[in-house]
Amino acid sequence: MLELLFLAASVAVDCMAVSAATAAASPLLRRGDLLRMAAVFGGMQSLMAGIGWAGGVGIERAIASWDHWVAFGLLLLI
Repeated sequence: MLELLFLAASVAVDCMAVSAATAAASPLLRRGDLLRMAAVFGGMQSLMAGIGWAGGVGIERAIASWDHWVAFGLLLLI
């Protein structure tokens, strides 16, 4: 659960930075445009997190028997 909170916070900060930069660069945008942009950012970030979660749950059983060896190999390379 803590990982999910950290992921949500990092995604929110990323979207906030893009939105702030857009607002600073284009002061002529209307409030409706800014709200629509925020809704699209939030919706897409939620969708991507959901797709990642669903994909992880789906392949968990397939790689559970050898995933520790992949982690070992990556750490060995580092």
